[in-house]
Amino acid sequence: MKFADDTKIAAVVSDKDVVDQLQVDLLNLYKWPCDCQMLFNVDKCKVLHFGGKSMDSRCVYTLGASVIKPASEEKDLGVIVRESLKSS
Repeated sequence: MKFADDTKIAAVVSDKDVVDQLQVDLLNLYKWPCDCQMLFNVDKCKVLHFGGKSMDSRCVYTLGASVIKPASEEKDLGVIVRESLKSS
């Protein structure tokens, strides 16, 4: 999804094939703005993991040559979204 200067990509990760496909999608997402001269600020990109998996088993995703940093919460259109999906 893309909204103004916000871009989101999501997937239900159930196995390694989905992880690999999500990484391919991120690669394609990274290439697209290069063609349009509208680059992503990778330092502002975050990964939110929803679900009960431990942090140790979570996958690492990249955008270009940079690793996307994991976060436990992120503000989205004025609403804080937490990986627990619980409100404060």
